[in-house]
This record gives sequence, C-alpha cells and structure tokens, in this order.
Amino acid sequence: MNPTTTFLLQLIGPIGLIIGISLWTNPKFYQNLIKSLEKEPIGLYIASLGAMTIGLSIILKHNLWTTTPEVIISLLGWILFLKGIFLAFNPLSIYKISKKLATSSFIVLGGIFWIILGTYMCWLGFFT
Repeated sequence: MNPTTTFLLQLIGPIGLIIGISLWTNPKFYQNLIKSLEKEPIGLYIASLGAMTIGLSIILKHNLWTTTPEVIISLLGWILFLKGIFLAFNPLSIYKISKKLATSSFIVLGGIFWIILGTYMCWLGFFT
C-alpha cells in the first residue's frame, strides 16, 4: 500500500473512531453544539477554514483512486474541501440543514457510521 495512504489511514482512522464513539454516546451534547452555532456563527467560519485546509491538504498529497483505501482517503479529502467551500459561501443554509438533521437518532446514526469507518480505516492502516 502507498505509504501516504497508510499514514492517512492511521491518522484519520483513530480520530473517526473516537468521534464516532463520542457522537454515539453524547448525542445531546452535539445537538446543543449545533444549536449554539446560531449564537456564535464564528464556529461555522472556523469549521469552513478547517474543512477546506484539511480537505485540500489531502487532495494535494493524496488524489489517488486505484485501491479501496485510496478511494476512501481521496473521497474524504474532496468531501471535506467541498464542505468547507459550501460553509464559506452558504453558512446560514448549512446551519439550517444541520439544525434540521440534529436529531438524537441521526447523530447516533452518524456515530455508528464513523465507528464502522474508523475501525475499518484503523484495521487497514495498522494491521494490513
């Protein structure tokens, strides 16, 4: 496997797993966090800058589409970059969508998704 792919799997996998467990076990906290963005919109701006920076970094270093692990990493890079752009140009629209999706069951479902993806990425990065 490409060394950059392995590195990014080892970096993103544990973070995704930890975030997934946190989403799964603390959905009320994340509901309140999303609601607080209305009072403190600077959070959307910071999220936009972070998503664009991380996404573009992945794209510039790892825009590979051959193997399944490469596709996962590259796709995450593009998703983050595009998310950052949308947040920069449409912060209120993104906030309204996030607020509608901020139900406890949707947050738990997102947590389960990240637990599965994070575990898979850890397995690929550390054990294959």
